[in-house]
Amino acid sequence: IARIAVITGGRRFGYSLVLVRQWLEIYHEEGSEAQMRALVENSDQQIAKLDAQIGELVDARDELAALRDEITKNLG
Repeated sequence: IARIAVITGGRRFGYSLVLVRQWLEIYHEEGSEAQMRALVENSDQQIAKLDAQIGELVDARDELAALRDEITKNLG
């Protein structure tokens, strides 16, 4: 169950399956503290990646809303 939790949690936060596999190997070879340290080390980079994706989505949403508003104005 713990392995499944690591896999599903890792995927939820956008980590690659390769990285999740490495965490599972770290746990098996070095224990849970080493696994948690590896997760913390990777978190800052993943948070930055998610922030960039959020920014891109906000930009796309704003552009779509502006296009919709412009088309609506021209139709009416």
